[in-house]
Amino acid sequence: NVLTKDILPGAPTKYLVTIECTLAVGDGIDGKSFASDYIEFKGSGVSEDKAFIDAIRKINPRHKSIQEILILGKEKIIEYYNAQCDFILKEAQTLSDSRNFDEAIYYLNQVPEITKECYDKSMDLSLEITLKKFEFECQSNIAKAKVLISNGDFSNASQMLTMYTKDIECYS
Repeated sequence: NVLTKDILPGAPTKYLVTIECTLAVGDGIDGKSFASDYIEFKGSGVSEDKAFIDAIRKINPRHKSIQEILILGKEKIIEYYNAQCDFILKEAQTLSDSRNFDEAIYYLNQVPEITKECYDKSMDLSLEITLKKFEFECQSNIAKAKVLISNGDFSNASQMLTMYTKDIECYS
């Protein structure tokens, strides 16, 4: 946001701007904000554009407020996942039960590693759902292969079943 724009008298003309940056740590997909803050920067230049560029260049990632917002955001993310872990696991299980396997796995893969206990539970459930997905696809492909066999299309029927290994229940 532009807070002020000033022109200094004299030659050469000099422009001064004050901008306010909103820094936010959040989830851009779900719209969750974990931490946010505003920082002001001033810039000057021989044109208004150069003054803006000068102000933007003064945004330093090592700025105390930027570091604080990142640390606070990280803490809030960890708190969120630790508090919501059971709900995340339940949602993924519900998606899996509805045969939305890929969405369930995607949902579980959003859990950050730094939330060790929740991450471990999520990865275990993700593996379980992946196996459930393979089993479901295998059973579905067996049914399709049976139709192809009844139509005498043995080549396509065998191709549908070649990707399964002994660790999947439907292999036999």
